[in-house]
Amino acid sequence: MASDRVLSSRAVEILGGHSKCDLAFPMKAAVPPAQAIQRLRPPQPRAAVRSSGREACGFHRTRWPWRSWKRSKNGRRIEEKRIPVGRKNSFVKHVRGDSMATSPPSSPPCLTIDSNVLIAICSKEAGRHAVAHAELTSYATRGYEFYAPGSIVGECLYVSCRKLEVDRSITAAEHAAAVADLSTYLRMILPPPKGEASLVTRAEQIRSGFGCSRSADGLFIALAEELTASRTTELLTFDTDLPNQARRNAPTVSVRVMPTVVASALTAATPPPMILPPSPPTP
Repeated sequence: MASDRVLSSRAVEILGGHSKCDLAFPMKAAVPPAQAIQRLRPPQPRAAVRSSGREACGFHRTRWPWRSWKRSKNGRRIEEKRIPVGRKNSFVKHVRGDSMATSPPSSPPCLTIDSNVLIAICSKEAGRHAVAHAELTSYATRGYEFYAPGSIVGECLYVSCRKLEVDRSITAAEHAAAVADLSTYLRMILPPPKGEASLVTRAEQIRSGFGCSRSADGLFIALAEELTASRTTELLTFDTDLPNQARRNAPTVSVRVMPTVVASALTAATPPPMILPPSPPTP
């Protein structure tokens, strides 16, 4: 009998230091020691099942974790339905609906930017700078994401250098400002989603039938075509020949050509100086 009492007190310690009921008989007769120890193992979670009958609509656990209750505004006790989301004590409330999966967010539209657009903005080209800046601002306001292949960096630097060294159309200070603006704008332009290598073969196919000078244009069209397969995409450019190349070898690409505003060369004719007649002699 003494050993039975020792066993009973040991089982109470195993169960957390207190007993759930008053033992009127030896512990070994009520619950075997092996079964008492087995109770310490946390029960494995089961799949969520849909409730039915008088229970509230939703999902609940069949065994673990135990049901929790809350009171509604009218004082009635309502069962709170929860589902596990990873860790043992982490829960989120189930959203009403037949499916527990959330719909993926809609993908934003894309804009592929040609090199001449960025050159016009950074170099402050007359007749193009204001138009290109207004268009990019409009696309950004409408939630477009900007994309361009890596070749846009080399093309912009090359043209800026020619404007400084060959054409002498910009000063050294303006060239430095253009390079700084180029670095700023490139932080807002995303690279091809599948990498540059995914555009090489398709760009050469798009170039076929045109001169070698259209090779770089094939990269921009190939990128726009790749983005068009999954999202609404436009290709923005000042190049009036680009739509013909896209229409022939990539008909799914939408090309938008911006106009170049040419300042009027006509100036008001300066009237000839008026020759005043000699004043009459005074008496």
